[in-house]
Amino acid sequence: MLRPSSLMRWRHLPQRTLIGIIASLCIAPLALASNDDPVAEVISPTISPYDSRDYRVLTLENGLNVLLVSDPEADKAAASMNVRVGSAQDPDDLQGLAHFLEHMLFLGTEPYPEADGYQRYISNNAGSHNAFTAQQDTNYFFDIEPSALPGALDRFSEFFLSPLFNADQLESERNIVHSEYMARIRDESRRENDVLNQLLNPDNATTGFAVGSRETLANPPEGEATLRER
Repeated sequence: MLRPSSLMRWRHLPQRTLIGIIASLCIAPLALASNDDPVAEVISPTISPYDSRDYRVLTLENGLNVLLVSDPEADKAAASMNVRVGSAQDPDDLQGLAHFLEHMLFLGTEPYPEADGYQRYISNNAGSHNAFTAQQDTNYFFDIEPSALPGALDRFSEFFLSPLFNADQLESERNIVHSEYMARIRDESRRENDVLNQLLNPDNATTGFAVGSRETLANPPEGEATLRER
């Protein structure tokens, strides 16, 4: 059983950049009803009369907003973290940096240094995972067997607490980002968006090159300090 007190680990996450959503579909209703945890209730969400799930909205000590959802009939547990930084915050000399960083967070943390450790844990417990970078947000999410949720949350939270940013993986991830760019280079919706961006104010940060390529990431950050600063 995952109780709201389990979320206390997340209180260390940076308030400046993060707004969190944890949709935990297997939390026991009794856990949602507990008022013993040092977190503040934010709102009582308005739900449909046909929705039998239990909801709780909290704010942790660091300002992180959390949505808990309990559905005893769900066959999977799930979680998501939304980071309020996206491609619009890319520096001019490193277009695609937010997308590149999205990739790097998956490649090991201090407690779990193996580059594929998180992925293996999720897949070994009948789960799936992914992430996406938007203009103003980056979102990470997974689903998993309910019994494995605490271990998944522990690994997941370390993305935002202690990522390794290993220098020896920068080149391979830059190539993967470039491959994603090339795979959709003839995609009509992407080409339409590129044309629209050329017609808009070039000083608008949302018109930048969000995906990134070998050229825009030609001199990727070298090691942990640079990545953290950028």
